[in-house]
Amino acid sequence: MFEEFFTLEGRTASIHGDSTAGTYAFRPAWIKHGHYETLEETIWILRCDGVLVNLYSTDTWIDWGGTAENYDPETQAPIPSTLPLRSCKVGPGDPKLA
Repeated sequence: MFEEFFTLEGRTASIHGDSTAGTYAFRPAWIKHGHYETLEETIWILRCDGVLVNLYSTDTWIDWGGTAENYDPETQAPIPSTLPLRSCKVGPGDPKLA
């Protein structure tokens, strides 16, 4: 199930950069949700093509991994994205953070 959002106002930070007003983001199916921090009250328009299921881990590290909490890592493992779709507003991406 994919997820996409458009930021109407506010600011949210992730390892891929800040999402501010006017930022669009797309997350393909089975891509692990990154760490996000709301820096300001934020309003998004959010769209998914099914029931939103956030795969998440605890004890995480920057490379890729962690302890699976709500999914089976053998049959439902998240697929690391090598080509994240970034809003032009955010600027060029750092391939080390993909």
